Amino acid sequence: MLTYKEFNEFLLTYLSPEQCEQIHKAFILAESAHSTQKRYSGELYITHPLEVAKILSTFRLDYETIQAGLLHDVLEDTPVTKEELADVFGEKVAYLVDGVSKLKQIKFPSRAHEQAENLRKMMFAVAHDIRVLVIKLADRLHNMRTINSVPFEKKNRKAMETLEIYAPIAYRLGMHCIKKEFEDLGFKILFPYRAAVLEAAIMHKRQQQNQLIEEIHSTVTQSLRIYGVATHRFLVRQKNPYTVYRKMQRDHVKFIDIKNLIGFRLLVYTMQDCYRILGILHSLFKPMMRKFKDYIAIPKANGYQSLHTTVIVKDHITMEFQIRTVQMHKMSENGIVSHSMHQSDFSMKNQQHQRAQQWINNIIELQKNSHSSLEFIELMKIDLDPDEVYVFDEKGEIWTLPKGSTPIDLAYARSGQDGGHCQGCFINGLFLPLSTPLQSGQTIKLLFSPQAVPNPGWLTFAITGKARSYIRNWLRHQQHQHAIVLGKRLLVKAFGEDDASVDHLLNVLSIESFEALGVLNREDLLSSIGLGKRLAASVAQIINQQYVSENKGLLPLRINGHEGMVLEYAQCCYPIAGDAIVGLMSSGVGLIVHRENCTYLQKHGVHESLLPLTWDDESSNIMFHTKIELQLDNHIGVLALIANSLSESQVNIVTITAKATLDPQLHDLIVVIAVRDRDHLAHILKKLRKISFVRKIKRS
Repeated sequence: MLTYKEFNEFLLTYLSPEQCEQIHKAFILAESAHSTQKRYSGELYITHPLEVAKILSTFRLDYETIQAGLLHDVLEDTPVTKEELADVFGEKVAYLVDGVSKLKQIKFPSRAHEQAENLRKMMFAVAHDIRVLVIKLADRLHNMRTINSVPFEKKNRKAMETLEIYAPIAYRLGMHCIKKEFEDLGFKILFPYRAAVLEAAIMHKRQQQNQLIEEIHSTVTQSLRIYGVATHRFLVRQKNPYTVYRKMQRDHVKFIDIKNLIGFRLLVYTMQDCYRILGILHSLFKPMMRKFKDYIAIPKANGYQSLHTTVIVKDHITMEFQIRTVQMHKMSENGIVSHSMHQSDFSMKNQQHQRAQQWINNIIELQKNSHSSLEFIELMKIDLDPDEVYVFDEKGEIWTLPKGSTPIDLAYARSGQDGGHCQGCFINGLFLPLSTPLQSGQTIKLLFSPQAVPNPGWLTFAITGKARSYIRNWLRHQQHQHAIVLGKRLLVKAFGEDDASVDHLLNVLSIESFEALGVLNREDLLSSIGLGKRLAASVAQIINQQYVSENKGLLPLRINGHEGMVLEYAQCCYPIAGDAIVGLMSSGVGLIVHRENCTYLQKHGVHESLLPLTWDDESSNIMFHTKIELQLDNHIGVLALIANSLSESQVNIVTITAKATLDPQLHDLIVVIAVRDRDHLAHILKKLRKISFVRKIKRS
């Protein structure tokens, strides 16, 4: 067990005595605050924050970060307040500790909501100081190292959370050493048998290739010596079990089909030597086409730099070589903490910090556009996917996107909200659909138009959190606007007044009146009516009590079918233009239109909640779905006759369903078709009745 004396001796190797004294003050407070608490293992609780601080110190982080590491649980688990921390240690330390503390004053409807809200709070704090996230990673790392004492259910939940969120976050920050340990620990907890089997299989493969590895090592070393290229280290590396497991799951392949389980890593002193060694390797072994990646010229999104090449070494056996400088290797292992993490140094023109800040800015943008904390977590997980593609725009700028991204994802990555104006694209000079998955190295030219708007269908192929959040936001806005229009019309009908009169009433309502109705303003009030969350008659009655002397009654609401996302046509009765209709408000959906004689309404006795409706003249300009039932002779080609007749009547067939009959000589069909109105339907039925094989036909 680590003692503070040992910890302090290490701190003195890179911090001043004055700074170490400040850290000691934090330790004394943490030790006192946690004095009555113990961990699941039975150890004193102070062992945990001390180990967290030790992990942070291994990256040689500043003394404020170490102080926050020691104090990271005091706000959450003890009576110590943020104000007390600020008085003793300063605002920065108090901010860091508060950033990693969970929300304990709020009761959440589920554990998923609690996890989402806590992560959302932490990421908001990270936007102002990225050290919050580094402290959280150190906290989670020590918890994972000591998790075997934790109850089974909590242990598995934490392991899954680590694999899904914290390992990808470590990757995004370039902290490969922490990411790898997260994956190893989480995999062993969730799938202990699979982890053991894969680890044994990888070691067996390593033993099988030991002689070949030694031969390659000797051959490459001699060649480098001949060409006078100095290497810092020449390492043999192997994939970790979780990486292999993910590849097997993602690509649906067996262990035996996975290549490059064993490979080499060469660390050199200069970038020029990286490319010289690449040439030497390609002269010694035959390189595989499309298996070369230059992450030095085009770094990964997390700043990772290295040359990767796969070569055939012997008898169709392939090996991957990774070539990088010592500095690049340090960056790949430690990522953002390879450099000074002090807030005052964060403005440095450092590529790793800039990339991390750009990612964090994207996360904050997701927060603003997300409708709920659960949606935020869903979108964030998408953007944490480590698989990436690298594409060029028409100006030659490089864009890094998750694997599977489409031109729509690029449009939103480049233009933010204006990405919704994208209307087409050229990929390597070819005009292709916006749903085309992008491949690394492609050049994409996006076409924009101010008149173009997002298409709801984009959600089926847009995969980045940024694109999906903007599309969903636009759809929500459209629904909100449609709801406002419908709500206004419902309220006008409830008052029996004209638009101008109702506008006047709404305009003179006070803030207190809106608050009494449970809304912020007139738009929220009208939207809530349009979405069925409030009855227009009830709202009118409340306003009447204040401003109107008498209620002039309800007039039928005219609809034209263009009300958009807040108007639905019931699929129990399939109303069409010309039918006698009524409306039923459904909370969160809006107005659902039924036929007046709908059996569903009669069965459920909802007549008191129904709104009188009538069709507007414009309703004949749109198509409505309706259902017809046919009884046909069991004759070859009868279905083709029905389909041909409908086609001649310019009718689109939506669905056809066959029903079993007691008489084998007959067929019963239920057909959903699109028609303009009752006259159009009557014409269709009349034409179908002329077919000799049709026994019966009726509207369902």
